[in-house]
Amino acid sequence: MPAAESVMEEIQQPVKFVAVLVATLVPVVLGMVWYSPIAFLKPWLKSVNMTEEQMKQSSMVKMMIGSVIIAFFLSATLAYSGIIVHQLGLMSLFIAKFQAGDSGAIATYKQLVESLGMAHRSFGHGFFHGAMFGIFGLIPVVTSGAIYEQKGFKYVLIVGGYWAISSALMGGIISVWV
Repeated sequence: MPAAESVMEEIQQPVKFVAVLVATLVPVVLGMVWYSPIAFLKPWLKSVNMTEEQMKQSSMVKMMIGSVIIAFFLSATLAYSGIIVHQLGLMSLFIAKFQAGDSGAIATYKQLVESLGMAHRSFGHGFFHGAMFGIFGLIPVVTSGAIYEQKGFKYVLIVGGYWAISSALMGGIISVWV
């Protein structure tokens, strides 16, 4: 019976780390446009009761570093959780049997993955699942925070919309590139 580690290495579909890194850039680049004067800067500033002068006093370097770290965690979550790439989610159903060295489960899993191939690995499919994650996962979190912070509906639309679009684009990139 093969060791659990060698079985996992053999069957695991690796997520390309470069896909995670590229998807990490999406919220950063989108944020530069989304929160710019040509888009939502003024309504966002108003919704958070801040002026442009106050914003300029903030440390842009700290904000960018924090944004990149948060975007990386979101990208990794989308890439490694099975939310975007269903083949990874499928593997989670078999992990206990793989660790036990169940050769029947290993053969079944390999057959399923072979039959699925690259099904559901398009930009549109990843975009859809990323958008669903944004709408049903991230926007409720933003809304909950906004309730306690006493922010208005406009704030939720601006910030929640940004995260929903970011996660949709990240999902598309991950789905194609993984």
